[in-house]
Amino acid sequence: AISLTYLLDVVPPMLTVTSVSYQMQQLSPSPVLIGTVSDGGGLDDVYVRVEPPDGASYYDLVDRSGADWSYTPRLAEDGAYTLWLTAYDQVGNTTQMGPYTVLVGASNRVYLPLVTRNFTGQVSSRVYLPLVIRDFTSALSLRSRPRSR
Repeated sequence: AISLTYLLDVVPPMLTVTSVSYQMQQLSPSPVLIGTVSDGGGLDDVYVRVEPPDGASYYDLVDRSGADWSYTPRLAEDGAYTLWLTAYDQVGNTTQMGPYTVLVGASNRVYLPLVTRNFTGQVSSRVYLPLVIRDFTSALSLRSRPRSR
């Protein structure tokens, strides 16, 4: 008689997210998702489904080093991106996490008014042009001081 022994793996991978950055600049070199992943029967890979503002979703692999993983997207368009994580083990069990919404670019814009002086010397505040500041880390403070005549 022939005897067969097999092990049935029905346990999905353990996927955790330890850090999420909800805002980033275009083409930033910093990861937006960081975490760990493990599986008792052998891990295949972890993918991120990216849903960009234009709606044409695609899949990316995370960067893995042992049980640690990180995802650094190359997002070149301003807007809200939705990210979903899926971990696959070697027999096809999956674990999904998300959604994570990441705002790119637009959330860091600051618009300042342009104040002009007309030829008569009077201050006119009727003309406004946007000044876009994309990458600042400290608070912006503007003070006006009266000029001595």
